[in-house]
Amino acid sequence: MRIIYVTILLFALSAGQVSAQGTYRFRHVGIEDGLSQGSVYHMMKDSRGYLWMSSQDGVNKFNGKNFEVYLSGASGESTNIQGIAEDKEGQIWIGSHKGVYKYDRPTNKFLQPGFTKTIPTGSVHVFSDRDRNTYLLTETGLFSLHNGRIKLLTDQLAYSRSQFNNFITTTPDGDIWLLTPEHEVIRYAVKTQKTIPYFSRSSSSFSTGSDFSCISSDRAGNVWIGGKQQLICLEYNTQKTTVHTNLLQDQGINFFDIAEDLHGKLWLATEKNGIIIFDPRKGKIAEHIQHEDDIANSLKFNEVSEIFIDENNDVFANTDPQGIDIITSVPSAFTCYTYGKNNNFNLSGYSIRGLAEDKNADIWIGTELTGINRLSPNTGQVRHYTTANGLPDNTIRYVLKDQADRIWVATLNGFALYLPDADRFRKFELPNFCEVSNLLSVDNSLMLLITNKGIMFFDTHKMQVIKTEKNSFVGGYASYFDEKNQLIYIASRYRGVEVFQLSDNKLKQIRKLFTNYHVLDLHHSTTEGLLWAATDQGLVKLNILNNSIIKTYHVKDGLHHEYIYCIQQDKSGNLWLSTNRGLTRFNPESERFEFVKEIPPREYNSRSSLATASGDLYFGSTRGLDRIRPRLLSLRRDKVSAHFTGLVLDGTENGSNPKQIAADDTIQLSYSDNTFTLKFTATDFRSAGLNRFRYFMKGYDKDTIYAGTLDQVRYARLPAGEYEFQLQASDLGGNWVSAVRKLSIVIAPPFWQTWWFLFLMILLFAGVIFLSIRTYLNQKLLAQRIESEKRISLERERARIARDMNDSLGSELFGLKLLGQVAMHQSNKEDTNSYLQRIVDTSRTISDQISEVIWITDSEQDNAESLWSYIKKNADIYLRPSGVSYHFADICENETTAISGERRHEILNFHKLLFSEVTKSFNLGNCKLSFNISPSDLTITLVNAEFPNLNLPLLQSLKKLRGSLSSEPEYLYVFNIPLKD
Repeated sequence: MRIIYVTILLFALSAGQVSAQGTYRFRHVGIEDGLSQGSVYHMMKDSRGYLWMSSQDGVNKFNGKNFEVYLSGASGESTNIQGIAEDKEGQIWIGSHKGVYKYDRPTNKFLQPGFTKTIPTGSVHVFSDRDRNTYLLTETGLFSLHNGRIKLLTDQLAYSRSQFNNFITTTPDGDIWLLTPEHEVIRYAVKTQKTIPYFSRSSSSFSTGSDFSCISSDRAGNVWIGGKQQLICLEYNTQKTTVHTNLLQDQGINFFDIAEDLHGKLWLATEKNGIIIFDPRKGKIAEHIQHEDDIANSLKFNEVSEIFIDENNDVFANTDPQGIDIITSVPSAFTCYTYGKNNNFNLSGYSIRGLAEDKNADIWIGTELTGINRLSPNTGQVRHYTTANGLPDNTIRYVLKDQADRIWVATLNGFALYLPDADRFRKFELPNFCEVSNLLSVDNSLMLLITNKGIMFFDTHKMQVIKTEKNSFVGGYASYFDEKNQLIYIASRYRGVEVFQLSDNKLKQIRKLFTNYHVLDLHHSTTEGLLWAATDQGLVKLNILNNSIIKTYHVKDGLHHEYIYCIQQDKSGNLWLSTNRGLTRFNPESERFEFVKEIPPREYNSRSSLATASGDLYFGSTRGLDRIRPRLLSLRRDKVSAHFTGLVLDGTENGSNPKQIAADDTIQLSYSDNTFTLKFTATDFRSAGLNRFRYFMKGYDKDTIYAGTLDQVRYARLPAGEYEFQLQASDLGGNWVSAVRKLSIVIAPPFWQTWWFLFLMILLFAGVIFLSIRTYLNQKLLAQRIESEKRISLERERARIARDMNDSLGSELFGLKLLGQVAMHQSNKEDTNSYLQRIVDTSRTISDQISEVIWITDSEQDNAESLWSYIKKNADIYLRPSGVSYHFADICENETTAISGERRHEILNFHKLLFSEVTKSFNLGNCKLSFNISPSDLTITLVNAEFPNLNLPLLQSLKKLRGSLSSEPEYLYVFNIPLKD
């Protein structure tokens, strides 16, 4: 009986420990995660959601995923930080043994400011009250800090280098309380500027004679003081103190820090006893959190020096000098079973493979290397089975409860049945060496063993394998029996699902589904006609009536990870999905996914999920077994903020020193900097960097971009213009909870797209058009003027020619008149006839002259063809009667060379002189003339047996025409006359 009582007591204590530790999730971050140093004595969350942590080697800014370290030994600026505060303007200030520093956001550095009033050199502690009024406690006095200016408040309070944390606090009324090195408490009333001592060893009525080590205040205004073996509550408005002693019986205890959570409970940091959660209303301990050697989800170390609690009620505890433990309260709906030293209440191994519930509601748990575990959920007790208990092998592949409530187990190379009466397993020999990856119970007498070498038929009455089919079939991890249609769905490893018709214990393949998927689980929904498939490419919904895929759900649809291992349905109809990075709950009606953030993201296993008759869900992972009670679950949304962390211009080496930006900023970029990378983050201390982001560049992106957990985006060659980048972050559950952050980005246009350049181009173009038109008009006007002057000159010349010919004609007519008068007075008929002949000849000459005047003055005759015809006409008149041989070459039909009337007249006169010279001076019988005309010249060739000298008038006429004369042997003259003026 004593043994039984001791066992029950040990079980109760163990169950109590598991329950206490199981209500929190622990996440540890230390120097291996980027923390500069493991002793963190001050923590503060700023208005942007960043957690600032001091250390003995610099200050750390933490967003829940990444650290940024300032003033550390890594940069040669090692600084012991003594206090952090944020003022009303959002400026971050820190105190140190080197004085005061201020965070400069544009340069992302801490700089020592130049105060108008110099504070004494030495150590400075910086702190602020609940209203962010900021103070500097120096070695010579207390100063207020406002708008970058300091003011001495009192010299009765001073900083002692023997104190490093949790020696100062502010109450809701703004008063400052200081714990002195002499373990006295001094209150500084800000409004009255008076100091009031408490717990003075000499005079105070509150004297306790105790050594105090920390001081804090709660929202009600009570001051809490911790020391050795006691916790004191001072209600200073009513002058009442309450002393709590011996909180941990028979254990020496020393408090290092006190912090109030959102439920009014006090978290007490102790020197070596972990964290005590104290309920002030009940005046007793509510919970005790400690490090457990065999429980990973426990406090990292039992020495806790600093505690900070944020607006999410998350607790940040410095397990000195190990770093920070982030402690998150989780609902009692979750329990984790894993490997531990206590064999009676822990699993035999970490990695789970196979789950089943027997008729007694015990859970059978297959492990990867250490056999089978049987868990009694009501007591938490675990029994282990290995090869010593009849298993063929300790590597479990599948666990199944059949229709007769029997437990079957498939191992690496074997198959076994649990025998309740003997409390051991019976193993069965298989026809060949193979791996059984799946078991499917068809009816009370038939079970299918799906292996990597085909499908075995196992007769559960005869207890033997009766045959093997599909020897080349490599079985996967999923199967389903459609009893209504007698169809069997079996996953082929990495090659979809084969659908078989079962008839007379024979499998007939009728179709193939999910060809391009690796199917890891099949779940028949309670909704008629739906089959869900867990695949390596997301969640697939299948219409089982026509075997068609209705929809595939991916990350863009809200699924946080697309590699899904198992599917289980709770009693509310929600589907629970185990993935490569945690659990997701899915509502098929609203199609909404929600990540189960209360369980740390872990890698789950295939063939290791279970929905029990009571409604509990079990999922096996590489770290143990998670139990979920959905009826007790209330998933909450966290407070998450999205922030921009920098802008890196393309070409910046390694993206170092990015431009610091903030929400609602406006970024001005030149056109040459239109390729850049925007970096952003989410301040969330529960997600461990698994927050998802979505963004939209208004003015460029066509739709919202879902980036998953990627925390940066690169835009290349963004056109000039104004844009607005909108960013939002989700919590760990996939809910888009953060406010939308907006960033205005202005890309300056290149100079050729600026308004002034375009204006200049317009002016230049207009100037060119104006000058072109003006030049064209001037040229046209000049041409018209030249043409007009030419015509005027031509008309003048024609008028002159007409006058000259008119004078000649006048004299000719006058002579003709005289001849007529003389002829009329002649008595002799012969004389009369002689004068009449002269009158006829003169009349003919006058007629020819008149015709020539008409021809010369007619502008329509200003062409080569007319000239050519007139010269031929004159040749016929002057040369033919003399017997001179001449020849005119043919002129081109389309010859249109323009020749002015004056030029025609000059050329015609030259020809008359030439014809006259030829008929008078040359041997007519041996004389030969030939005439040729081209578009530019008229050529006359004269051949004669004799070679007389040409008369002067002929040569002068040729010179006037700017013509040329060449003579050659054999009495040859060649005259060349230009046709143009």
